[in-house]
Amino acid sequence: MFFLPFLKKHLLAEINITLIQNKEQAAKKCAAVTSYKSRSYRPYIAEDKLRAWLTMRGLQVEEDYAEVFQVIRWIER
Repeated sequence: MFFLPFLKKHLLAEINITLIQNKEQAAKKCAAVTSYKSRSYRPYIAEDKLRAWLTMRGLQVEEDYAEVFQVIRWIER
């Protein structure tokens, strides 16, 4: 189960903020992440898997694409 630690960490994390993304933003996100050649050996870096992840998170908030984050420290000035 290669993916289990990775998925467990990200699926069970407390989600504090969800950012809705449109198709263009999702494409930019995928292009940015896949541009890291030093991490290209990781199976979850493939564009189809990234797009599936954005789509899955979007389904949770009834949108096409979304990205979630766990906020550790929120600073407003």
